[in-house]
Amino acid sequence: MVLLEQWILWVEKHVFFCSWGVFFFFILDLESLVLFGMKRRYLQGDNSQGVGN
Repeated sequence: MVLLEQWILWVEKHVFFCSWGVFFFFILDLESLVLFGMKRRYLQGDNSQGVGN
């Protein structure tokens, strides 16, 4: 019985941390995508300015 309770606690903890991990990964991934998009747009802007000048 004690073993079962410990196993349930372990599973709950694992699920909790996994869900938080996915949540944080999603936020970080979203942030990196936004930063990558801004960086690419900035580089494209620099290139077009260089061609213009």
